[in-house]
Amino acid sequence: MRYKIFTLILLSLISIKINAQIDEEDCISGIFVERMPTYKGGDEALIKYLKTTAIIPYSIKDKNIQGRIFVDFKIDTAGNVNDVKILKSLYPELDSIALKIIREMPSWIPATQKGKPVAIRYRLPIYFNNDGIKETPTPSKYWSKKGKKQFNKVARSEYNLTQEEIACWYNFIVWNYNKYKLKDIDIKEMLKSQNCKN
Repeated sequence: MRYKIFTLILLSLISIKINAQIDEEDCISGIFVERMPTYKGGDEALIKYLKTTAIIPYSIKDKNIQGRIFVDFKIDTAGNVNDVKILKSLYPELDSIALKIIREMPSWIPATQKGKPVAIRYRLPIYFNNDGIKETPTPSKYWSKKGKKQFNKVARSEYNLTQEEIACWYNFIVWNYNKYKLKDIDIKEMLKSQNCKN
């Protein structure tokens, strides 16, 4: 498998919201919205989504690129994300990945003004950091025993995966999420957005 994961660290969501509130693009007819949009499941779910979906091609591994990408997008009155733009670029391939994961993200709870949903622009800084995965990763203590057993059970009962598929996804997890536990990985999103090939 020729993929490598970069750790995504979401900057303080408090600072994100402050930045959004002082940005003129986040005004509705010159009035600040009463309630900013919220990712369904909250900040923790947003971070989990970003970490799970940001798989970086292995070809970038040796470039050791790290830093922030600022992504700007519109959240409409139904909570859908559209009109996604890069405000601050980092590296073309990473910019493309950031655009893709934001464009494909689930809908949000929209912003409201006077109790009614309103469309609003939102700015999200994403920090890419090379986590230094080895050429041939060895399962962590957790994934070599408890994690493997739990994943097998979930993969069979909830996702009806074959033993061959389970083995492939287990290797994928060890390669990309070795330092995380099963509860920290959005398995449904991983299966939907990634490809696993032996």
